[in-house]
Amino acid sequence: MSNAARYYDRMSERYTQERDKGFLGLLVRRERRAIAAMLEVRPGETVLDAGCGSGDYSQLILELGGIPFGVDISAEMIRIYKARGFQGSQADLASLELNTKFSAILCAGPLEFVPAVGQAVASLTRHLEPGGRMLCLLPRRNIMGALYWLYHR
Repeated sequence: MSNAARYYDRMSERYTQERDKGFLGLLVRRERRAIAAMLEVRPGETVLDAGCGSGDYSQLILELGGIPFGVDISAEMIRIYKARGFQGSQADLASLELNTKFSAILCAGPLEFVPAVGQAVASLTRHLEPGGRMLCLLPRRNIMGALYWLYHR
């Protein structure tokens, strides 16, 4: 089991509550608006939420008219995700094999925890329909990005 899987398994029960509080909550709300604008979800299209966590961005995808499917390395996060009524599976992004393609892919947050980023991006790309789009979010290389990284360490 990877360090990321252990970390998110441990914090799964309080993950959403932690993300909604204080300054982090402010940043998450800004990120949510940016994702809604950039992902451009079309009604009825399928969207892979790669690194879905407990489903906050899948909820956004649903609100925008999309059909989310989530994958996460943490078994506990997927348990919570499915309990919220979403379809998904536990998977490592570097070796993802879902045997389906999606109109769009959202990858908001997991790449900074993946040892083989190139493999993960290639794996995600294989799940994208021709003409599909992929939105990946990574922390900036500034003080805020450093604080984000330290928070998760």
